[in-house]
Amino acid sequence: MEVFDKIQDTQIIPNQLSPAIGIAMLCIFGVFAIIMILWQRTIIKKIKLISGEEPKCAGELLLCLFIPFYIYYWVFTRARKLSAAAANHNVHIKDHGALYLVLTIFALQLIALILLHINCNKAEKMIAEAQQAGQRNVPNRLNPEFYAPAPISNNNNRQQRVESPMTDLIGLAKLKVEGKITLEEYDNRREEVLAKL
Repeated sequence: MEVFDKIQDTQIIPNQLSPAIGIAMLCIFGVFAIIMILWQRTIIKKIKLISGEEPKCAGELLLCLFIPFYIYYWVFTRARKLSAAAANHNVHIKDHGALYLVLTIFALQLIALILLHINCNKAEKMIAEAQQAGQRNVPNRLNPEFYAPAPISNNNNRQQRVESPMTDLIGLAKLKVEGKITLEEYDNRREEVLAKL
C-alpha cells in the first residue's frame, strides 16, 4: 500500500513543463487547423474547375468555417456536384455523398475529405486524358488560363492576354524585355494603350 501511495504522490511531468506543453499543443492544433482550411480550399477550387465554374472559393470556405453543421451539407452536395460535373465530360465518378456524410457525422471529416480529394484528382486525370485523346471537344476548364480575358494579337501575331490598360502596359514591357517586340513596336503599342486612358 505504501508503494502505491508513493507512486501517486510522484509527478511524472514537472510543473515547469506543464504550460509549455499546453502552448505546444495549441500551436499544433493551430497548424493543423490552417492546413485543413487550405486543403478544403484546394478541394473547393478543384470541384469548381471541374464543373466549369470560376474558381472563387472564399464564400464557400467561410460558410464551412463559421456556419455550424454546414460542413455536412457541403460534403454531401459537393460529392454529387463532382459526380455530375465529371459526367458532363463523359467521365464516370461514383457519387459517394452519403458515405462522406456518414463519415463527417461520426467525426471522421478528415477521411471524408481525403476520399473527396482522391475523387477530384481522379476526375481531373480522366478529363485530361479524354482531352488529350480527343474523345470529345471538352473546353480546357482545368487550365486557369481558361478564365483569362480574350486574347489580342500584337504586330508579330503573338497572343497576349489583356484585362485592362495597366495589364496591357505590363505585358508590353515584358515582351520588350524578353526581346519579342522591338522598341518601336513597344512605343507604338504603348501610345495606343495610353490613348485608351
